[in-house]
Formats: sequence, C-alpha cells, structure tokens
Amino acid sequence: MAQTLETTLGDALYIPKPGMLLLPSPVELVGKVLIKGKRPADKEDDETITVESVDQTLPDGKENSSEPVLPKICPELARLTMFNGVKYRNFEQSNEMSCTDMHSFSELKVSKLTKDPANVPLWRKYNLDHLSRTYPAGGRVDSSNYNPIAAWSLGCQMVALNFQTDDSAMVLNDGRFRENGGCGYVLRPRSTFPMNEDRNSCKGRVMLRIRVLAAACLPKPNGDIAGEVIDPFVVVRVHDMIDSVKVDGSGSSPKTNVIKDLAGMSITGAKNSVVKDITDKSNVIKRSISHQVEILETTERKTDTVKDNGFCPQWDDSEVFSFTVGCPDVAMLQIVVMDDDGGGLLDDTVCKAAI
Repeated sequence: MAQTLETTLGDALYIPKPGMLLLPSPVELVGKVLIKGKRPADKEDDETITVESVDQTLPDGKENSSEPVLPKICPELARLTMFNGVKYRNFEQSNEMSCTDMHSFSELKVSKLTKDPANVPLWRKYNLDHLSRTYPAGGRVDSSNYNPIAAWSLGCQMVALNFQTDDSAMVLNDGRFRENGGCGYVLRPRSTFPMNEDRNSCKGRVMLRIRVLAAACLPKPNGDIAGEVIDPFVVVRVHDMIDSVKVDGSGSSPKTNVIKDLAGMSITGAKNSVVKDITDKSNVIKRSISHQVEILETTERKTDTVKDNGFCPQWDDSEVFSFTVGCPDVAMLQIVVMDDDGGGLLDDTVCKAAI
C-alpha cells in the first residue's frame, strides 16, 4: 500500500519530516495529499497500546508477567502518515503531545466534554497547534447531521458531516466554505484563539436587522416542472453562540434551561464557578452554583405566505426581523424559501442558502 501511494500520488503526497515541532501552513500544503493513520509508539510512550502488567502465579507454580504490546503497524506506511490518530484521555495530556498527534470526537463526546466548563479553554488551546476532528454519532442511521457551528466555535478544524444528506447542517457547511471562494478551507474565527483560560469567546454583540422584500421566478419544489402554483414564504434563521448562565443547585430552578440546537447539542463555556445566593418570589432556589456558559442557539423568524405566486412574490416591506448576535465571527445566517402546503412537515423546501 505504501508503495502504491508513493507511485500513484508522486509529488502530491506530503511526507512529514521526522520530529516536526509545528504543523505546516496551508500555503505549503496546496495541492498536497495528507494521510491520517497510526504510527508505532515507543514503549515509554503514554499512547502505547498495552496490556496491564500483573504478576500472577499460575496453577503449575510458574509466574506470568504480561509485557506491554505494541500495535502492529507497517513502518513503510507509518513513514507516510502525517497525522497520528491518538485516543483522547484529557486535554492537559493532549496539549503536551506532538503537533502531528490528533483526536477524533463523536458529536456525543463533544457534548459530554463541553459540559465541563474547564474543558472549553483547554480544547481551544489544544486546537492552536493540533487538529481536532468531529463526526456524527453512530446512532444517526438516517444519515442526518448535527449542527457544525458549535464545533467550529471550539476551533475544531475538521467537522465531518454526512454529505449524502441535504439538510440544514450541510447548508451551513456550504455557506461557511464559500467565504474563501470554495478553495477547501477558511481561516478560523478570531474568537477561537484564547488569550487566556478565562477568555470568553463570544464578545461584541451586534444587532442584525433583515427585511424580506421580494423574490423572482421561484422554481417548484423537488425539481417539478408541472403542478400547482407555489405559495411561498421565507424562513430566516440565525445560528449563534450566546452567553448564558447555567444554574446548578439542590432545589428546582424555574426558567433555568440549557438551550440546545436542532441536533440536541449544548456547548458549555469557560468561566470559573461561583457560589451565590438567589431568592426569588417563590423562594424555590436558596443556594446555587452558576457557570458562565456558551450555548448554541437557533433563532427563527418567518414571513407571511404569498398565495399562488412563484413568479414575483412580494412581502410587507415594513416588517423587519431583528436578531441579537452574540458571537458575530461564528454566527451564520440561513435563509430558506418554503412552499406552504398546510404547515409543518407538509411544507416543501424551494431553495436555501447560508452566509
């Protein structure tokens, strides 16, 4: 396999230099193919696959002491491997690893890790000189997707999606990578570069106002040529990371909910926990712990339906949709034109885009 890769790819194959201290820049990798796999580890390496060393006495009186077992990896293929897939243990250890060691996280693992506020700044620090890959949960047997914005806000460079499904997540992915002319990568947002562990990535709130005016020559849904005239309306969504306060306490907490995105993922930010007394009118919460958190919120607005007009529908130009954007360099705007067929699951998508 190693010989085939070198022969077929030739100069396009990027062969890493031994002992790399920094990852190469995108300019150095233009037109290059990089391989992710496994590289053999030394016995002293913490990432070595080992069997527990336990001294035991067998029935015949002989002692049995198991030795560490190294993974069986072809040296010729390992020489071509740029990124070494390593199992995640904790970010303190991960930040000490070689820059070519990388982790892969399922969306469920992302959700679990970010419930601990301390992990968020450490993850962002890790992503300064390492790569992180996230991917959909194995339970998504329908090939649906999770919202990628939460992973992008952490600085994850490779946010894998099910490309076979044309859903909201894929529209966001398409919009994100159009920012750089569709060349294959975009620069990470400034907010994903932590200045220190207490830095909040969502700063500089802005007010976004959108007025939907008109459309022209809208196609029928699903590529249909004949059929009834469509009844279009427009859905405007803002996907954003916002600041919130998560309250943990022994008593019940009215109106204290962690907002989740459409896929059910919540993102916890990095602020030190503080203890404070809360006294409300119902005297429900006496003492609680609050964390400053970052959560993924999707806010949606809809226009009225224009009946029987796909040629040149117009909407009320006095109606303005206002959105407060908490993290402008991460947030995305999604616009969807729908055909009103009675509401809910009966409505068909006409066209959609994200910026």
